[in-house]
Amino acid sequence: MIGVLGIGLLCMLEPAWVRLGQCLALGVLLLAMLTAAGYSFRDTYLYALLPGTGTSILTTLALLLLSTGVLGLRRREGIMVAIAGPAPGAWFVRRLLGAALTMPVLLGLSAALALRFELADSATLIAFMVWAMITLFTAVIWRLALRLYRIEVARRAAENEREAALAALREADARKDDFLAMLAHELRNPLAPTRSCAAPARSFRARSTTWPTWWTTWSTSRASRAG
Repeated sequence: MIGVLGIGLLCMLEPAWVRLGQCLALGVLLLAMLTAAGYSFRDTYLYALLPGTGTSILTTLALLLLSTGVLGLRRREGIMVAIAGPAPGAWFVRRLLGAALTMPVLLGLSAALALRFELADSATLIAFMVWAMITLFTAVIWRLALRLYRIEVARRAAENEREAALAALREADARKDDFLAMLAHELRNPLAPTRSCAAPARSFRARSTTWPTWWTTWSTSRASRAG
C-alpha cells in the first residue's frame, strides 16, 4: 500500500494525472480503514486477512493520514472538486460523506464491543446494524432534502423579487422615453410660444404709433375749417 500511495503522490505532480493519483490515494485510504476495522474484530477472517499479514496499527494509522494528505493536495481538481469545490452541491456531499464515514464506524465499534462482552449474538447485531444504518441515513438524507427545499424556496422568492424589480425598471424606462419624446416635440420650435406672446404686443405698438398721426390730421382739419 505504501508503494501505491507513492505512485499516487507522483501522479499529483502532473495535472493530467491528478485524478489517477487521487483514485489511488482513495483506494489506499479505504483499504487502510478496512485494516483498522480488522483490529476491532479479532479472531476473525478479516483480522487474519489484513492485520494478520503484518500490517501494524501504527502503519495503518500512518497510511490513513498519508492518503488523506495526498487527497488534500489538490482538492480543487480531479475527483476532489466534488467534495471540496465551491459549488453548493459540494456542501451536501460533505455532509453525506461525513455521515457515511462516522455512522458505520460507530455502529461497528458498538457491535464489536457487544460481541466481546457477549451482550448479543451476531445475527441480532447484524440485524440491528442494518436497521440502525437505514434509520440514520434516512434521517440525514431527509434533513438535507428539507434544507434543499428551503434553499429552493428562497431562490424562487429571490427570482420573483428580481422579476418585480426588472418590471419596475422597464416601466420607469418607458416613462422616461415618453417624457423625452414629449420634450423633443416641444423643443422642435422653441420660439413658437414666444412669438405667440409677442404678436399682441406688436399689434398694440403699431396702433400706438399710428395714433398721433391720426390725431394730428384730425386737429389740423378742424383748425382749417374754423379759420
